[in-house]
Amino acid sequence: MLKPRLVVLGLSLALAMVGCARTPPSSGSSSAHAQVKACLVSGANGFDDQGASRAASQGLDRAVAQLGVQSDRAEAHSVGDYPAAIQSMVGAGCTYILGASPDQSDALAAAARANTDLHFALVGATKPVSEKNLKLVRFQSSQVGFLAGYLAAASSSSGTVGTFGATNAPAVTLYMDGFSQGITYFNQKASKAVKLVGWTMGSQSGDFLGGADPYSDKEGARARTEDLIGQGADVVMPVAGTADTGAVQAVNAHQGTRLVGTGSDLCASYVDACAATLGTAASGVDQMVFDAIEEAGAGFTSTTLVGTLANGGVTMVGVGKGAPVAQNIADDLTAVSQGIKDGSIKVTSPSSVS
Repeated sequence: MLKPRLVVLGLSLALAMVGCARTPPSSGSSSAHAQVKACLVSGANGFDDQGASRAASQGLDRAVAQLGVQSDRAEAHSVGDYPAAIQSMVGAGCTYILGASPDQSDALAAAARANTDLHFALVGATKPVSEKNLKLVRFQSSQVGFLAGYLAAASSSSGTVGTFGATNAPAVTLYMDGFSQGITYFNQKASKAVKLVGWTMGSQSGDFLGGADPYSDKEGARARTEDLIGQGADVVMPVAGTADTGAVQAVNAHQGTRLVGTGSDLCASYVDACAATLGTAASGVDQMVFDAIEEAGAGFTSTTLVGTLANGGVTMVGVGKGAPVAQNIADDLTAVSQGIKDGSIKVTSPSSVS
């Protein structure tokens, strides 16, 4: 998809502003929703990031079609673009401005303080805010990480699986904590001893890319994956955003190794990753954006919206679509997912959200 560049803001800031035409509302829409103008600001890699920004945009499209809200968009291409992008949406008459990336926290909070008559939401938030007109949308990624760990352990032939993250932050370690517990659960259920390399939940320590821009460090991700494979891992779960393409390169260079994706459907996002991908522990960003906008029609609240397996905010997708997964493993994942939903299987993490 090409990124349209429709307007230039400021002296040197180029932002793509994409107007969204109104779609005739569905029968489920209301006059209250028709008064909402929901606007989305992309993350620093634009709406074509193969990740959260693209998914958030899809959620906004769905809200336009099904709820009858008005909409607009502003596309950022660096973290420094955020203040002007958000301000452009204020100037466009938006009543509800959503940021698609956690690193927009400071910029959105500043805008919320300056515009107390408007409402804001931050998708994937990782730290608390005090602004009463700023809603946080968070993901209990440990739940779907648990399924990823079970899938990896059950699919491993070497008896070793690995993971690494972009940075040691809750949005990343939630996946890794769940991954660790899913492996342990499989080992207990199947009387196996699959080993995890790259993360130790007890000490909250492991392999991270670090650096100034870890989510774009493809070469670092490739090197980390090579290291985990060298330690015997034949299934690797990277938690590193667009840097995951480096993990894809490493796995494709080692026959018999496979991936479990995180965030967005790895098989759908990167064609060359699909054949080696067992499935993806996905964040339902599109669903949570839709839910946040739907809530706004009934009256905005600053109550945090948490995505779980139960509400579709996190979900395991593409299992067996690329690399084959045995039917008994797929059946086990369904049962384990239900156990997490009904509370009979507990998933914990120091980074758990509420």
